[in-house]
Amino acid sequence: MAHLAFERLTRDEIGALAPSAVAIMPTAAIEQHGPHNPVGLDTMCCMAVARSAAQAVGPDLNVVVCPPLHFGSSHHHLPWPGVLTLTGDTFGTVLYELLDSLRMMGFRRVLVLNGHGGNEFLIQQTARDYVMAHRELHVVAGSYWDIARAALEAIPRDGDFSIPGHAGSFETSLMLHLDPELVHTDLVPVGGPKLPRSAVANVTEVRDGGYLGDHPTGVSDDASHGTAELGRQYLDAAATVVAARIREMAETA
Repeated sequence: MAHLAFERLTRDEIGALAPSAVAIMPTAAIEQHGPHNPVGLDTMCCMAVARSAAQAVGPDLNVVVCPPLHFGSSHHHLPWPGVLTLTGDTFGTVLYELLDSLRMMGFRRVLVLNGHGGNEFLIQQTARDYVMAHRELHVVAGSYWDIARAALEAIPRDGDFSIPGHAGSFETSLMLHLDPELVHTDLVPVGGPKLPRSAVANVTEVRDGGYLGDHPTGVSDDASHGTAELGRQYLDAAATVVAARIREMAETA
């Protein structure tokens, strides 16, 4: 079986699997996602992509999905309730030490799969720093929406909204597919700001306390175009592309 949950394995099973397996280290956040989505959205969506991708790899390559690093760099959401955040330095240190733990138990290939925009630069820098110190480890670090961006943006959608945005139609669609009972559809905000292209293009622009500024809904774009069917398509597309990236890691290591 390709997909293995780290926490369900024994120490000896992990030790035997590690040298030949690919480990996925999900990173995410606990933070506000508008009035309609649960604060654990980033973690739930990232884990869903990780598990689905591991299953899509196929039975000939073992993929071990680690428990997620739930807490991310979310200080820009602190005016809202429901936010559990780490400083950038702390987050980087925690991720560095988790990579070190995986290396010491025998893993040589690790995909840091991110599900929170505030972590993006941190995971990339930490991965670079770690591999410079431990060249035997092969690390790929990226957000699932960036790894699969072309496939995600090719899916037809009603309305102009950002991928991933924050608590807008993209993330709301994923939650409607994964756990619709957690989405308060009567509170879905209509309208709102659209995330600037600079943020989408990984160019930092900081003002008014963060990229959400003082908008009263705490979302990046109109969330009213989200549907469960779109969420299913987004999850399938992301999982397919991430699975292909995992196979590339196995073939080039």
